Amino acid sequence: WQRGGSPAPINVHGELYTSQAFLQTHKDLQQSPPEPGCNLERVVVALMFWSDATQLTTFGNAKLWPCYMFSGNESKYRRCKPSCCLCSHIAYFNHICTCIL
Repeated sequence: WQRGGSPAPINVHGELYTSQAFLQTHKDLQQSPPEPGCNLERVVVALMFWSDATQLTTFGNAKLWPCYMFSGNESKYRRCKPSCCLCSHIAYFNHICTCIL
């Protein structure tokens, strides 16, 4: 996008794979020498991690603290649809007792 009268274009992005860091990393990877004997396509895989405490019961204090992984190479519009199954539970963290804090 280029603002009227502005000499420099502005990079507008809404996806991880359109960010300046991702595009530069992709360019660097493509310009690097390939592994000897390997003809596979070289790609950058963007992994996004998320964690949030989950209350398991209405009454009581049973909690779970899962870690989720998403691929930043997928569109945010597909990532937000549970029917696409793009979220992976990869770990569960232990709850830290508040008595030691």
